[in-house]
Amino acid sequence: MASPPTRIYNVQMDQYAYSSTGELGSKFLAPCVAIVVVFTDNTVMIEHRSDPFLYNKRDKTKRIYENDAMNLFENIVKNIRKFKRNDCVVRHAFIVGGCEDEDVDDDKIKTKFEQLLIQIHADTLDDEEDDASDSPDTHLVYELIKAIKVLKITWSVNGKSVYVEKDLTIINDSITKFVNNMTSLNAVSSNTNNDSFITSIEENVFNRLNDTISNDVVVKKLCKD
Repeated sequence: MASPPTRIYNVQMDQYAYSSTGELGSKFLAPCVAIVVVFTDNTVMIEHRSDPFLYNKRDKTKRIYENDAMNLFENIVKNIRKFKRNDCVVRHAFIVGGCEDEDVDDDKIKTKFEQLLIQIHADTLDDEEDDASDSPDTHLVYELIKAIKVLKITWSVNGKSVYVEKDLTIINDSITKFVNNMTSLNAVSSNTNNDSFITSIEENVFNRLNDTISNDVVVKKLCKD
């Protein structure tokens, strides 16, 4: 008899989790951001961050500073260190999800924050190897930033900014934005006739997501610095 498929833990909002088997997932990321860190030993950590755990929104000035962006990277490394003290080498990192700023918000705080993250990433890629005298955690921040493959925290369409034919408009805008985002990542549209096979894989993974924590998974709540 075939054994049942392995469960995949669904990381809840404002949680982060580590899997020694390399399998984790997180649903309902339209308003939130997933930070996925894959290590060279094929383990993985996922954070599911809502806006309050992404950046500090100042009520008076509504300004976002470069330090806020760097603080995010440093906080990710702090969480990594809770799971991995040794043999910690980041292979890939992905920061993706989130809604675009509302049209009524002239400050475009999330867009500005995304731009700062992208700038830090670009500057780090241009830098030479970090100073060998830096602490292990500082070195890990450097390696984390260099390992980022996708950085997009305004991936989704914000439904609050749509007023006419709301549901249909949101769906169409979301599809258009998704296609544009994937094209920017050099994805190629599949014209195969085997869509049912692809759909079955997607459904299989989705159905395996659940809230049961297996022995291979450790879950913690996000904390603000």
